[in-house]
Amino acid sequence: MLMAAALAAQPVSPEILEGKPAVDALVDNTVIIRAEGMPGETALHLRRDGTAVSYDAGPPRKTETVKWSLGDRGTLCIIGAAENKIPSGSDCAQVLLAADIVTLRLSAEDHGEGLDDLVTLQGRLVPGNPLNL
Repeated sequence: MLMAAALAAQPVSPEILEGKPAVDALVDNTVIIRAEGMPGETALHLRRDGTAVSYDAGPPRKTETVKWSLGDRGTLCIIGAAENKIPSGSDCAQVLLAADIVTLRLSAEDHGEGLDDLVTLQGRLVPGNPLNL
């Protein structure tokens, strides 16, 4: 009886999805990111057809349609809709999802840091497309 009470009292940690299962959970939903040092929020709505709409509150406000795909190691790769190329490592991010918290780990290559460094962004997963992107 005491053992059952002790087990029941333990907090249940949310399942952490990583790679393809995490990316699959993002499809048809919206990730909203409010990063430190950014003046507004950024949002990304992934569609099943391989396109996504990104929104940057700016300034200036900007909405853009991009293409997304699943990378070799279950990464989320994003390139501009007009780009006709195969995504490279700097176009992709590792995705982790715990409850509604999305963590994106991006290569720091584009930020002038060492290739082994990662830039980490955290956001919130919101069901559907509440921003009408």
